[in-house]
Amino acid sequence: MAFSNENGQIEEELSYDAWGRRRSPSTWEPFTFSDDDTSDYDQGFTGHEHIDLFDMVNMDGRMYDPVVGRFLSPDPYIQMPDFTQSLNRYAYCINNPLSLTDPTGYNWLGDVFATVVGIAVGIETGGLGAGIYGAIIGGTLGGASAALVGSVLNGANLWQTTKNVFVGAFWGAAGGAMNFEIGEIRNVFARIAVHSVSEGVVEGIQGGHFEHGLLLGLTSSAGGELISRYGSNLPYAGQIAANATLGGLVSELGGGKFANGAMTAAYTMMYNELMHPSVKRVLKNILKKGASYNRIMALKYAIQADGILSFEEAYIWYQLGNGKEITVDASKLCLPTIKKDGIPWEKVNEYGNFSINTYQGGADQFLVYGTITGHVESSNRISIMTDTYNFEMHSLKGGPMNIIKEIIRNGETAIGGWLHGHGTTFNINFKGYYKF
Repeated sequence: MAFSNENGQIEEELSYDAWGRRRSPSTWEPFTFSDDDTSDYDQGFTGHEHIDLFDMVNMDGRMYDPVVGRFLSPDPYIQMPDFTQSLNRYAYCINNPLSLTDPTGYNWLGDVFATVVGIAVGIETGGLGAGIYGAIIGGTLGGASAALVGSVLNGANLWQTTKNVFVGAFWGAAGGAMNFEIGEIRNVFARIAVHSVSEGVVEGIQGGHFEHGLLLGLTSSAGGELISRYGSNLPYAGQIAANATLGGLVSELGGGKFANGAMTAAYTMMYNELMHPSVKRVLKNILKKGASYNRIMALKYAIQADGILSFEEAYIWYQLGNGKEITVDASKLCLPTIKKDGIPWEKVNEYGNFSINTYQGGADQFLVYGTITGHVESSNRISIMTDTYNFEMHSLKGGPMNIIKEIIRNGETAIGGWLHGHGTTFNINFKGYYKF
């Protein structure tokens, strides 16, 4: 390996034998005195910290002596009891350094098992809260459990275990929240780009390489998109496992740990892709497997995701929603007349309310909302009162023109009710404000 400056010029070249003992880069002869193999840089063999004064390598979990090819302390676990080379718990890479490296100094099976436990806990606990709260809860408990299992299997003491659990919980919560919020981005290419950069930044904050995190984020996000689109027949856990495997392999090929890449990709799938399903995908799942409570809640979240309630979505929710309220974004209404002319003050009553006919925003909007009630908040901002999605007839009262309007309205309502068939009335709640 070599170190170069910003101009690409090599400042120092280092060479090691298979066991990590430093040697001359030109002759490959091992150095005989400690002073001869002193480097200006801490990192060396397999990227670990070298302590040149003592000819030791700090492999994080344990100290390693490259001169004799042995750790100074035993591995807490025998990883392969049926393989004789594994019985020597001081050995480096089961005495096979030409094929294997040891990134942590500990049990590699422990890291993988801890990752599997963390992912499983994240899956089971992510549903304890709705939306981002579920992602934070699942991420926190998943990260903490993975750290706990990994610490116990690798023989950490109480202080190390406690520290690892809190750090794992923090990064798990951060990962869950970050993936969930990125999933709110509707454009798929923008979502992949933001996720890639975010993973790179997180990797850098944690002491890794931005490029490695960028590649892992790109792979896990793009892989999640493809799996959710073409692998929707797989069960929930199967989709997560597929993306976790992909992320782990990419991480391994990029010089990182399989376990870290798998956990990152699994969180992407759980809290980015599967918590932001499309309405059609959820509806397909309901028609195939039945309308369970969790699937109906997933449908509600999918309908509310973009803040807009289309006629097709309203029709589906009328049939399946059991009367539960739907929340939409008032700012996404299309009200061009108000946008252009402002508040029709002549229609505002003493309470600051006035009627708005939503036909001006197109047939799709009008078929959902019909006439809604706005409330004046300021000269350029209104809120929208809760509306009801139903097919009730209006009474015929008022002047002749008003009666004619109500007859036409009731006719349209009757046709709509006939097309919808049997369903349950539900309220539409408008969050935020419509500004102009």
